[in-house]
Parts: sequence; C-alpha cells; structure tokens
Amino acid sequence: MTSNTWVQRTIEQISKTFPDFQEVNPLEIKISFHLLHGNFFLKIRFQADFPANPPTILASVLASHPQIDIFGVINYPEFDTWEENFDFCNILHRIQFEFSRNPPIPVKEKNFPDFQNLIRSQNISIQKENDLIKIVKLTEEYKALETVKDQYIEDNTKLVEELIRKKEDYLKRVEDSKERIEEYLRVKEQILQLEKEAEKAQDNVNRIVVPNRLRETELKTQMAANSVLTQFMQKQIAVDDFIENYTSLLKDSKRISLTRNRP
Repeated sequence: MTSNTWVQRTIEQISKTFPDFQEVNPLEIKISFHLLHGNFFLKIRFQADFPANPPTILASVLASHPQIDIFGVINYPEFDTWEENFDFCNILHRIQFEFSRNPPIPVKEKNFPDFQNLIRSQNISIQKENDLIKIVKLTEEYKALETVKDQYIEDNTKLVEELIRKKEDYLKRVEDSKERIEEYLRVKEQILQLEKEAEKAQDNVNRIVVPNRLRETELKTQMAANSVLTQFMQKQIAVDDFIENYTSLLKDSKRISLTRNRP
C-alpha cells in the first residue's frame, strides 16, 4: 500500500468520526472539537512518507495548554514513539477528551524564542517539517531547562539561607557557651578563694584553738592528779587505787603535753 493510500484511508476515518471536516490539500485537513466553550479547530498535516512518520497537529489559534507548545503544535505521547500500526483516530479522541477535561485558553500574544540563534548553536538544518518539530521540541527543552535552572537557583538560595541561619544559631550557642564557661571560671575562682580561706581558718584552729584546748585538758588532768595525791596523803583512798588513778592521770597529762608541743 502506497503512502498516499494510507493518508487517504486515515483521512476517511477521521471524516467519519469528526463531522466538521475540511480537506485543505491531499496532506492537510482541518477538524474541530466540540468543547463546552465552543469549537476548537485543529490542523492535521501528514508527512509524505506517512505512516512511517507521525502527523503534525496544530491549533488554529495560539492557546495556553500543557499539550500545546509556543508554536501552537499539539504534543501527543505517540509522536515520539510512533509506530506505523498506531490508530490515529484514537489519538485524536484522547486529545479531544483531554481538551474537554482541561480546555485550552486562547492567548492574544506569545513571546517566541530566538530560534534562529538556537538553530545556529545546534548546527541544525531545516529541510522538512520534522526538522522544524525537532526545533520546537528543542525550544521546549530549553524552556524546561530554564525552569529547572530557576528552581535550582531558588532551592540553593533557600539552602544558603538555611546554612546562614544554622551558622548564626551555632555562633549564638558558642557565645552562650562562652558566657557559661566564664561564669564557671568565676565560680571556680570563688570556690578556690573560699578553700584558701577555709584552709587558713583551719590553720588558725590548729595553731591556736587546739593547743589552747589541749592546754586546758592538760591542766584539768594535772589538777585531777593533784586531787588524787591529796586524797592519798589524807589517807582517803587506798594505796592500790592511788597508784592506778594517779599513774593513769600522769600518763594522760604527759600524752597531752607531747601532742600540744608537737611542731
């Protein structure tokens, strides 16, 4: 079957499915989709080697829709994975369903990219309509890359701001830690000073209070020994009791005296 035969057969199927059908030339037709807001007109251009290559679908007016690019070309998934046995009428039905669910919004103006510089930069030659489609898709990829770049810049700006915030928070914690360390050092210095004063006080006790108390105890022990001696002289206690008590008191007095005089 020749290419023209394939085109004519496909056009006949489309004409039966979409009543508002108009044949512009053997390779181009016009149809319309009945949407809620009115009819939406499309142009369908077949390649000379159809069905080896997919048809191009264009909106008759510039419109804003995820499936319509800046040149008015209607993108459909099968275009990039085209096979000769694809049912093109089913593809049109899916596009009509998508437009019914999410109608295209006509726009008055469109900012077109500088595709001449794009063509020169990519070293591309336009010899047939598919080459133009490649340029259109390349332009769309550039737009997507610009969006990704902007998102990347935005994300990295947020990341930098977050890092700056964390740095400021860290520096604040460091500053707080410095204040706590300085407070700790001040308290530690006060504790050392108190320890020195306590040590000095203890030295005073050991040097003055303890010897005085030992002296008092020694005097009391000596007085007790003299009292026992007096009682013995007056024969108020027996010899054995005198010896035991007097000897014990003299030992205590001697031990206290040695402790008191120890350097």
